[in-house]
Amino acid sequence: MMLPEKWLRYALAEDGASSVEYGLLMAGIALAIFASVFFLGQVVADSFFKPAETLIR
Repeated sequence: MMLPEKWLRYALAEDGASSVEYGLLMAGIALAIFASVFFLGQVVADSFFKPAETLIR
């Protein structure tokens, strides 16, 4: 009977909630960085390489 009581206390504890929230926040920030690099990366690269190509020609 001791083990289920421990599980109930563990399930009702809110100590780990903040770490889960921080983990979700970090995942969201990482996703935002990845998306901005993915979508804006080619635009930024073209803005550097197109003037360089015109200087070479």
